[in-house]
Amino acid sequence: MWLNRIRYLIVLCCCLCITGPAWPATIAIGKGSYTTTLPSSVPASKRPPATQYITSNITGPVPTTKWYSSLVSSAYSSCHFAFPLAMNVTNAATYTGLEFGLPVVSAQADGVVAPLEKDLEIRGTIDSRYLKADSVKMDGYSDWTVSPLWQDNASTEYFQATYGRGLLFIYLNFSANCNPRILAGADFEQVIDENGAVATGTISTDHIGVKYKNVWYGLFAPAGSTFTITGNQVSITLPADKRYFSIGLMTKSADLSYFYQHAYAFVTDTRVSWAYNETTNDITTTFSLTTEPKQGLQNTALIALLPHQYKNSSEPVSSVYTYTTLRGTMKLLEADTFTVTNKFYGVLPYLPDKGSYDKTHLAVLLGNDKNSSLAKTDTYYNAKQVAKIANLLPIADQLQDTETRDYLADRLKTVLVNWFTYTSGETNRFFYYDNVWGGLIGYNAEFYGYNYTDHHFHYGYLVYAAALLSLYDSSFKDDYGPMIEYLIRDYANSNRDDTMFPFLRHFDPYLGHSYCDGLAQSDFGNNQESSSEAMNAWAGMILWGMVTNNDTIRDTGIYGYTTEYSGVHDYYFDVDNDIYSSEYTHRITGILFDSKIEYTTWWTSADEAIYGIQMIPGTASMLYLGYYPDYCEAGYDAFFADNGGYENYDYWYNILWQFQCFYDPDLALSKYNENAKIDTDGDSFTFLYHWICNFLELGQVDIRVYADTPCYAVFNKAGVRTYLAYNAETTAKQISFYGSGYLGSIYVKP
Repeated sequence: MWLNRIRYLIVLCCCLCITGPAWPATIAIGKGSYTTTLPSSVPASKRPPATQYITSNITGPVPTTKWYSSLVSSAYSSCHFAFPLAMNVTNAATYTGLEFGLPVVSAQADGVVAPLEKDLEIRGTIDSRYLKADSVKMDGYSDWTVSPLWQDNASTEYFQATYGRGLLFIYLNFSANCNPRILAGADFEQVIDENGAVATGTISTDHIGVKYKNVWYGLFAPAGSTFTITGNQVSITLPADKRYFSIGLMTKSADLSYFYQHAYAFVTDTRVSWAYNETTNDITTTFSLTTEPKQGLQNTALIALLPHQYKNSSEPVSSVYTYTTLRGTMKLLEADTFTVTNKFYGVLPYLPDKGSYDKTHLAVLLGNDKNSSLAKTDTYYNAKQVAKIANLLPIADQLQDTETRDYLADRLKTVLVNWFTYTSGETNRFFYYDNVWGGLIGYNAEFYGYNYTDHHFHYGYLVYAAALLSLYDSSFKDDYGPMIEYLIRDYANSNRDDTMFPFLRHFDPYLGHSYCDGLAQSDFGNNQESSSEAMNAWAGMILWGMVTNNDTIRDTGIYGYTTEYSGVHDYYFDVDNDIYSSEYTHRITGILFDSKIEYTTWWTSADEAIYGIQMIPGTASMLYLGYYPDYCEAGYDAFFADNGGYENYDYWYNILWQFQCFYDPDLALSKYNENAKIDTDGDSFTFLYHWICNFLELGQVDIRVYADTPCYAVFNKAGVRTYLAYNAETTAKQISFYGSGYLGSIYVKP
């Protein structure tokens, strides 16, 4: 059993543009600092956007990197996908409206698509004309809903919509002289009244059903309303004192009476919360909806759960009311709150000294890698270089090579301190706080980081490296910890009341995975390519929370790590083989958009990159990739087949070999070759050799066992288990392991 813990300290030398009060140029926090004034050397093209499309109801940090972010970053939005519905703002010379529909999923060998196909459109009518807006602005939002506002250019009339993840209704409010009109692309296939009879002309009722392109919707108005049906239009006149209206996505005409019961429970707020139970290592996530009853009937919402939710929940989801989406089958639940529970199988800061390696050879590799370049100056590639050096620290320590360990720590600290401090006149390796959006931008900002894209990827590497360095130099975390926690608050802030950073910038709590695109101005919706780099960002938080004894950061990291893994399990890997149809011939997703998945990457269609981008970086905190060894073997076989049945490629031999270790480390060792092409920015032959040899001795990751501590792992080799635990506290700690019952305890020294 691995019980060692570091016991020493190394001492080393209209559109509404938000503007804030005047800030001093440099802000010091601890021994770190950042600037609030961008140097003149930063070109306009690399600065964050200054314009936001929001109303005065939006105050404080403005969310970015959300499924609806194009509503905030552009005048009329791009397509955005709420699941199961999809929406887009429509704008023409005489009107501005909202189109929506249920995307139709279709698959091919190299991709699956589910684009917005307009079923219906909502327009506001004012007397004899349509409402026309010079922009549509975000008027409100909650954890998985958004509320845009359409304001008429010629008057004070408006309408507001609220929609969101899993919601089966669009909720609308109209001003005194504005009434809704629903339009279809051609004549409705069918219109029925509350009794199921065909409806035509003008009728006095509060609800009807319409069918268009084989999709049924319910239109629900207050009592005292009238509906006028003409061809492809339904005009609704609302009572003067009741200015609300909702549209429900049904599954068939017979749903109308059931949806009518819930159509007036308007969702006004959504909240996610989580609780970590260290004894059982469970994360319980609670999803809560607040509803405002508009008229009698039921006050409970109708929502649709995604596969990663209902697979890990005991909630009574419907097997009758279901919706086919790009993320698999969504199932209806009648509830204002529900819970999902995921098991956390731990993380490790590094692998133990258990490998069957030749230590002389390992030392030679370390000597070759200790001077690896740290020269790059951007937020991504230099952060990877930094993390590479950090992963060598524990290996040097295990070899009892204190000289190399201290040398590595010194190099690592020098670069991190440079990042975490700002000196007037600097042109790179510094952070700028943007008071308009509320966020930290590192310069040089790679991959559109100045638009809040990829912050979790880039900053996750820095946080991870800082956590490992702090194991060997506690003064570093004391001096620069506040700056590191600013980075964490930028990409995964858990405090809704934070006045500097938005809540969970990159993470979608309902869909179960993170997003990359800060502004989301694509009609494919938002996207994320590297799920594994998102997992690395959560792992960095967990380790940082542990080394600093900050349970809030630790538990937020655990929540994100376990939840993101459940999304990766289903939507990137389709481990259960129940998300994507057989027409899609691969075992992995390259880029996951809201409206499509693509077997490719942003920079190449090489198979090793498509697989490898879901596996980098190689660290001891990425053991989740090995939770299902059978899938690993099938996935590697699929890669081999996709690559034409050979292993001669241009990228990342080390990444694929490390992945192969999850099911057959002997085979990986037989392929090991120090002349192979590896990710030299983020990985090393030292780490690769150490990893393979450890897996040779430890066996496979065993998730049939859990412990009552967050920093642990269990391996199984031919029925013999190895229990690993790490103690980041200052006193000895008893750690117990459980399978179907209690298995035993160990004491781990500090």
